[in-house]
Amino acid sequence: MKTIIKRAGGLLAAAVVIATLGQAATAQADDKKRIVFVSGIVGLPVLQPARIGAQTRGEELGYDVSWVGPTQFSEAEMVNQMEIALAEKVDAVITSPTNPSVFRPIYQKFQEAGIPIVNAILDAPDDEDLRIAYIGTDQEKYGINAAHHLAKKMDGKANIAVLMTTLDMGNQVQQLAAFSKTIEAEYPGMKIVTKEPDNSDPIQAAEKIGTIFLTYPEVDAVFCLEVACGPAAAQVMRETGKTGVTVLAIDDVEDTLGAIREGLIWGTMTQDFYRMGYESVGFIHDHLDGKDVPSVTDSGTVLVTAENIDTYKN
Repeated sequence: MKTIIKRAGGLLAAAVVIATLGQAATAQADDKKRIVFVSGIVGLPVLQPARIGAQTRGEELGYDVSWVGPTQFSEAEMVNQMEIALAEKVDAVITSPTNPSVFRPIYQKFQEAGIPIVNAILDAPDDEDLRIAYIGTDQEKYGINAAHHLAKKMDGKANIAVLMTTLDMGNQVQQLAAFSKTIEAEYPGMKIVTKEPDNSDPIQAAEKIGTIFLTYPEVDAVFCLEVACGPAAAQVMRETGKTGVTVLAIDDVEDTLGAIREGLIWGTMTQDFYRMGYESVGFIHDHLDGKDVPSVTDSGTVLVTAENIDTYKN
């Protein structure tokens, strides 16, 4: 009987130790600062490196980084996710203000609550006082470089169709403005024939491009400002046999790279989404630690064509 009691006491003691350790682990998890990354489209493949970068840096620094957002592009749902984060009193938010006027009211609420925001991928230049930092592509530089790249490929002569997510998407408006200004000033033989929105939806993009090719037979270049456009243009050309069109896509998703190898897309301008996510968390950490962080960081771009497709990441 004494042996049984002794054993039972040992089991109880072990159980107490295990429970204590479990409570400590839970407390440790609860003590982690929370960062919410509100994505424009939560499942968009091209954005996943930003999620991985943010969560990797979060693990390194001891933050709980969650990734939320709409499954289809919706500014209203992005704002809703920010409202939820605000109500939960998270420690910081990372997001992409696709239309600054839509996001300004919620940004002001975060500022009043003392919760910092980092803009990644997209910025709102007129609202710098409402966020602590921006990391992403220099939009003006992107448009200028795209104009020079396409002009070099087309010998300064092109009839261009442009596809955008929406016609008022902030970063794309900036890119297109810089692109247009550059070709007007330096390449008079290049002109934009039409521009169309496709909501970054592959089906809509393919439909728009098919219609453009029928309506504007003179179009011999497609300038993509969103990621669905490149693969969609390749699909239309593949299915219709359309030739003689130079496509400058954006980002290095697998479908785009595959179409470059196939010879249907000439090139794509990549953006460093992993760095955008990774450094965003670092900026938040430094800010919460009382350190200064840079207001604007250009994450850079690379033109990928068949010539460097196997080496551009080296």
